[in-house]
Amino acid sequence: METDEAKGRAFLERYIKQTHQGNMEERANIRAIMTTAVPGVQYGEGVTIQDVKRVISGTKDSAAGPDGVRYSYFKDADEKDLQGMVEDFNESLAKGKILEEWLHSYLMPLPKPGKDHSNIKGYRIITMQNTYGKILEKIVAKRLAIYLEMKKLLPDGLGSYRPGKDTCTNTAVLAYDVVEGFQRKEETAMAAIDLEGAYNRVDYGKLMDLLMEMDVDPWLIQWISEALFERKVVLRSGRWMSDPVVIASGLPQGSALSPVLFNIYTSKIARIGVSGAGRILTFADDVMIYGEGRDRLAV
Repeated sequence: METDEAKGRAFLERYIKQTHQGNMEERANIRAIMTTAVPGVQYGEGVTIQDVKRVISGTKDSAAGPDGVRYSYFKDADEKDLQGMVEDFNESLAKGKILEEWLHSYLMPLPKPGKDHSNIKGYRIITMQNTYGKILEKIVAKRLAIYLEMKKLLPDGLGSYRPGKDTCTNTAVLAYDVVEGFQRKEETAMAAIDLEGAYNRVDYGKLMDLLMEMDVDPWLIQWISEALFERKVVLRSGRWMSDPVVIASGLPQGSALSPVLFNIYTSKIARIGVSGAGRILTFADDVMIYGEGRDRLAV
């Protein structure tokens, strides 16, 4: 394929095949349940100007979404403008409704380092969402992450996208256990599992069930169900742009919500017990299962 349009259509077709679950009716039914689950519960702590300032000041400029707005634009906003954002965000949370344009995104294929760039598999597609909506997503994600840690709802073996739980932390745990096993004259047998297309395979209904099991604020669950329901995307390839396409993905690539929600979705994997000495450790979408003993076949 030589033209920008031919390449773009190929990238878009592959992206849709990988991400779009196509279960719109099922999602609509689940979302309807979420919107009726909160009438008797008072809306909790709202978004504040401090929340908005914290996100804006702590985020560097990245490629802009379809609206062309960057984080730096908001750094020059005055108190009146910021208060307007706060009111927009709190209205969205209280009603469980999100303006469609907040979730609009550009898709852009980027070559993977060291890969064959004459092959479509040598590229990855990045998502550039409109910044206004991303700010509220970051606030909700932060609030949800704090709740999970305060309530100790995530197992110790779940080791990514958490404060003090970087990937290197679980690597150190594994190394320590192996060395200790050597001291006991034991071997460590390991199995490494890579969850292919992990974000894309997250089940919308099961995720909502897990959020309710963890007793997350029903207002947040209602808003998250809306945020994940569907997204409108446009793919850019050189000078060519596709028509808008509506995608119902598992967890949206590039969303601040996705890492936190993926932790919730995979938390039960890290809770599975291992008979005898050993652990199950997770590293985002990678799982390490290992056991220790003197009989290799028994381990």
